[in-house]
Amino acid sequence: MVAVVVFDPEPRWRSVEERSKAHPLVLNSRQFFKPELRERIVREGRLYHKDNALHSTDNEAEAVGHLDLFFTPQEERAIYAHATELRASLASPAFSVEG
Repeated sequence: MVAVVVFDPEPRWRSVEERSKAHPLVLNSRQFFKPELRERIVREGRLYHKDNALHSTDNEAEAVGHLDLFFTPQEERAIYAHATELRASLASPAFSVEG
């Protein structure tokens, strides 16, 4: 098992309209690469085609609830500190309520 924490400095935000059609909790459209990656892991790992070789969360709020399953409290604090540093360097706000 491998746990990966990803920070996307340039998310592609989905509009309210897009979120109302499918996957309302997925705010960043870049996350839709997951099915392709899952298929590749199954194919290259020679797994059964119905194996869910990749589980991921839909958004940051959901992911935070999973950190303690994989990381110690000290590691969690380090992840939060690093994310804070990364956010501070962004030129634009991480979330816009527009459209």
